[in-house]
Amino acid sequence: MKQSIMCLALLSAGMTGVQAQTCIPLAGWVKLTPDLTCQVSQHVSGVAFLGAPGTCFSVAVTGLLKGAGHAGMTLETMIGPITGSVAQSPTVLNEGGLAASTDEFNLPETRRVFTARSVIAFPGGRIFTADVGVIGAGAATEQLIVTGGDGVYQNAKGTIYSFNNVLGQWGPFQGKLCFGN
Repeated sequence: MKQSIMCLALLSAGMTGVQAQTCIPLAGWVKLTPDLTCQVSQHVSGVAFLGAPGTCFSVAVTGLLKGAGHAGMTLETMIGPITGSVAQSPTVLNEGGLAASTDEFNLPETRRVFTARSVIAFPGGRIFTADVGVIGAGAATEQLIVTGGDGVYQNAKGTIYSFNNVLGQWGPFQGKLCFGN
C-alpha cells in the first residue's frame, strides 16, 4: 500500500507540472546478475566501460520503489594526493596485516576499489548514477551518486549506499533521492 501511494504521488507530481523539488527516502534490496551484453553502455555515454566478463550487470531493485536496470564497471583516473601517483580503476590494495589472496592478475590483493555507472528504471522514469565501491572478504560495499534522471526524475540528485552485496544475491541499500526543480 505504502509503495502504491508513493508511486501515485510521484507520477502525479510529474503529470501536473509541479516545479518544487521532491525528496524521498530509498531503502530495500538490490541484486546484481552478470550481463554479458553490457547493456548499460547503450544507456550511459561519455565513460569507458571495461566490458570484460564479470564487469557488467543486470540490476533488480525492490523496496520502497521497485525497479530494474543495468550497471557496468568503468575505467576512471585515480590520483594519490600525497605522492601524486596516478592509477586507473579498478585498482587493488595489498594492506599490511590483512591476509591477501591472489587475484586474476596474479597479484596479492586484500581489497579492490572499483568505479561504475548505473541506470535504474523506476515507475515514471530512470535515474543515472556514478558509483564507487570496495570489494573484499567476499562482498562489496558501494556509494552511488545520483547524477540525473528522466521522466518524473528530471534534475535528480541524491546518494545511495549498498552494503554486503554478493553477486547473484540480494543485498540491502538505503539512500535519498531528490528530483524536480
